[in-house]
Amino acid sequence: MEQIPADAGVHGGINYYTTLMKKYSTEAGLGHWLNQYTYPVALMEFPFFISAHLYERFAGLPGNGYSDSYKIAISISSLVYTVLGLLILFSLLRKYFNYVYSLLALVLILLATNMFWFTFGQAGMSHIPLFFLYSLLMFLTIRLYEHATIRYFIALGFVAGFITVMRPSDIICLFIPLLYGISGRESFRDRIHFIKQHAVKIFLAVVFFLLPVIPQLLYWKYITGRYFYYSYLDQSFNWTEPKIITGLFSTGNGWLPYAPVMVFAVAGLFILHKTARAWVTPILVILPLYIYIIYSWYCYNYINGFGSRPMIHMYPLLAIPLAAFIQYVAKKGIVVKGLFAAFCIASIWVVYSLACLQGQKKYNSDNANTRFYLQMLFKNKLTYEDMLVADANHFQPDTNRLVKIGTLAYKDFNTPVDGHYERDIADSAGYVYHVKDGEEYFADKIKLTYNEFDFEGVKWLKCSGRFMRPESKDFNPQFFIFVIQDADNNYVYWKPCKIGNKIGLVNNECSHARENDYTLEHTEYNLWGHVYFYIKMPEEIRDGQVISLDIWNTGKQNLYLDDFKIELYK
Repeated sequence: MEQIPADAGVHGGINYYTTLMKKYSTEAGLGHWLNQYTYPVALMEFPFFISAHLYERFAGLPGNGYSDSYKIAISISSLVYTVLGLLILFSLLRKYFNYVYSLLALVLILLATNMFWFTFGQAGMSHIPLFFLYSLLMFLTIRLYEHATIRYFIALGFVAGFITVMRPSDIICLFIPLLYGISGRESFRDRIHFIKQHAVKIFLAVVFFLLPVIPQLLYWKYITGRYFYYSYLDQSFNWTEPKIITGLFSTGNGWLPYAPVMVFAVAGLFILHKTARAWVTPILVILPLYIYIIYSWYCYNYINGFGSRPMIHMYPLLAIPLAAFIQYVAKKGIVVKGLFAAFCIASIWVVYSLACLQGQKKYNSDNANTRFYLQMLFKNKLTYEDMLVADANHFQPDTNRLVKIGTLAYKDFNTPVDGHYERDIADSAGYVYHVKDGEEYFADKIKLTYNEFDFEGVKWLKCSGRFMRPESKDFNPQFFIFVIQDADNNYVYWKPCKIGNKIGLVNNECSHARENDYTLEHTEYNLWGHVYFYIKMPEEIRDGQVISLDIWNTGKQNLYLDDFKIELYK
């Protein structure tokens, strides 16, 4: 994996990423490095991949698996599976709702949830194929109970097995055919009778459920020497402390901030029995159980995405109560309809605008805090102040209204103490401080004791410095940090500011600043630049506590700095 030819037209980022794969993977045995993911996504993408490969071969292109043809093909695969899933779901919804309500529910699922991002912005993950497979499973469930033929048992068993291999925690999809149509004691007795009556067909369904599992077991046997292997290693579930509230509501990749219209799907559960009674029990059992499972995962915010991506698997089920709620609203007055329409339009715009910003590297839902989320709503560009809010979850002041009181502390590093002090190229009489490769912490920080008299009338602190990064080895950032500690060195207050993505922006020191092209991944090397951020005077600070202006070099990379300063403003 680390031997991709450098001259084969492969993007440099691919070579870098493959080296990281080996760095962060574990040798599974027999001399192989294990792919932690199961095979079904690759199989579903294979027709698109091979089409791109044949095109490359016939066109005399490299055919290396990584050029634009393959990227386009995988993007098309997500679009195709989205369309197929929506078409199947539309035919299902039409059994219970009219054309308009069914179509509107699907439009909202596509445009007003994070499904929009994974269809058009980040193709290749499992969630869109699973959306299609869940839609298909629901369709087959209805057909099976309408016409209990062998083909529907076989197809349903195979699809459920394929879903389970693709994402083992989704084995709860089996509750869809098991619970569909059960709404009371009598229907439960009917289901027991149905199972007894079709025992042989159910046995065939079980066989075809297991069939997709076999290739995965053979793969694990070949790679590891064992038929069963937990490929996620130290990644696991914490069943006693699920992060359900955070998973549902956090702006840091939670569900509803990136799928706001789904509040109507949840509301529709309370009226679902009036229109689609057969689906009440499956949804009320599966949805809470699924939420408990996915938010018990150690990485409950599911990084590398846009909102809580596993919830996309539930959208086929949630489409039914969403359509039910739309039908309910349609019978209300003009005011209720207007408010509903306004919320839907706003939801579409929230998803679209944030997705566009994320596609341009101006937003990152993985790490978004509430203030940054609110600040970026309905915007189309990023500012330096926005970047500070993203770092510290701390609004910045209107600098036109600030008046400087004075300078609290200043450190120019011009008095050498040890080998960290090096000559300043721009100032023959001065020095700069060098945080060296391999060092995580910084020894010569600004440090002073707070007393209320010195801060009388102060509303804001401006922390600033000059920095230069000579290189980059990995993605770990370097932070400029304002800290308050008590007498026992416990942290009372801690606010970070990333350094690397702001160098060159303050005084138009780089071309990106001059072009107003700010991104969260902006970076400049071998360029000195100012970085600053404002801190509102913390109300919790007390006399005797220690204020520090510090550096946290998480990637342990070379960093040069100078002119540390804390200024006071009212």
